[in-house]
Amino acid sequence: MSDQSSSRALPSNTSLPPLHRYGRSLTTYARQFSHKLKDELCQDEGIERLLPRLSYDSVTKQFAARVMPTHILDIVQGWMFDEFGEMIWGNYLTSDERQHLEPRVGTSFQGFTAPYTQSRKEPDWALVPNTDSMPSIVIETGWTKSSAKLTSDMRLWPLGGRPNVQLVFLVKWAKHTNYTVSGELRVFEPTTVESVGQRYHVGIFPIPQTGPSYIPVTRGELFGVNGLLPGRNAGDVWNLQLSALRRIGERWIRHSGFVPTSKRTALMNIPVVKHGLECQAATRQQDIDCQPE
Repeated sequence: MSDQSSSRALPSNTSLPPLHRYGRSLTTYARQFSHKLKDELCQDEGIERLLPRLSYDSVTKQFAARVMPTHILDIVQGWMFDEFGEMIWGNYLTSDERQHLEPRVGTSFQGFTAPYTQSRKEPDWALVPNTDSMPSIVIETGWTKSSAKLTSDMRLWPLGGRPNVQLVFLVKWAKHTNYTVSGELRVFEPTTVESVGQRYHVGIFPIPQTGPSYIPVTRGELFGVNGLLPGRNAGDVWNLQLSALRRIGERWIRHSGFVPTSKRTALMNIPVVKHGLECQAATRQQDIDCQPE
């Protein structure tokens, strides 16, 4: 019989003290050793098969795991794929430039600056210049119940990822009892070494009557601090089209058994929450399936 008092060997070649020393306080245990838990889970074959996206914020002590992201949460990937195709066809990016930019989905990033040194992040989408190990642009997405995590991401990426991370896009979705989905987009940027500023806040669904129709980004923001090729202008602007985000979003929202929230349906919207669980509507409108996010 094994000795329960000894530390447990992990696939990541680290070790954790036995859980029984902490009684039933799993929260205390997780907060104190979350960065090691994240490392272990990343290297566990059983967990790896689930394709989770794991993160740990060493400032807030918040550990998060997302298993099997839904089509709605992955809408941003289709949007970025569409936009980079347009950048090439529109001659904004040369062939050489495109080869210097590497999109990533769920890739684990470490090496953040203090006070986020022990943090780990696996973003929903990231753009990494091949001259850097950190992304220049990051997109994180979640449901309304993930607001705390998104708020943490809003600070961790631009502050812990400085000077590389130029922009952070946060996309938040909400399901409603009338089988609609609403969404909003916020864009943040580092303003000083200790603060973050919001550049844009725009509704996705329902479509606002006023507001921007695109999100401008510069070549310098795409290529980060070291990636700009000789002779290219860092101030050149590309407009990320919100109409493309809405087009792709509507497709996958409908595919998931919902419809995008409109001005008319927004008046009837009530977030779907029951006993702390977010309810996901099935394809038949009389069925509602409640399950953890």
